[in-house]
Amino acid sequence: MSNEMAWLLHGVFLGMMLATMVRLVADAIAAQRVAVAAHAAANRALKTARGEAFLASLRAHRRAPRTEAR
Repeated sequence: MSNEMAWLLHGVFLGMMLATMVRLVADAIAAQRVAVAAHAAANRALKTARGEAFLASLRAHRRAPRTEAR
């Protein structure tokens, strides 16, 4: 095998390795974005649930019969 062919194969191999690394990094970034979006959605749902529970407790407190102070 000639030296030029060896260098060519070496370059092809390194190019394939680089392409694989770029693909892995792109997949990791995409997964991170999905995780961040899911976390934000969960936080919004939790805040909504807490807010609704708080409002329900206020409504229940407002409707409760008043007791006379002694």
